Amino acid sequence: MDFLDREGAIQKINRYGEASIPFFFMVDYLQGQNLVCRPQEVDPEGVLYDINGCTNAGNTGEIVGQEIDWQVYPENKIVYGKRFRKVQEHIRRGNSYLVNLTCKTPVQTDLTLKDVFTARLLLTGYG
Repeated sequence: MDFLDREGAIQKINRYGEASIPFFFMVDYLQGQNLVCRPQEVDPEGVLYDINGCTNAGNTGEIVGQEIDWQVYPENKIVYGKRFRKVQEHIRRGNSYLVNLTCKTPVQTDLTLKDVFTARLLLTGYG
């Protein structure tokens, strides 16, 4: 699995789409390291996914009776409110009908990424 820059990812997505080839894609927050490949090419040692039951996760185990340390450091309300109002203004102007407002949110936990994935599966009933 090789990571692609933004333009390389767009080109590969377009090629797969034009050829009606199913593909998996993952875009990082800054769009600098992107993954685009066929689902069977996703290395489960590096990336786990579960999309409507289509998964490469297999049996991920359980987190039972474990005390979890979970600290979230969101953007302050003033900064977020400014962003939110800007998005609302663009919607009112008709510039978009669907918006996903995202921002970096640092999280500190004693869980591994695999533990977080497993917990999500258990909470949604897919595990």
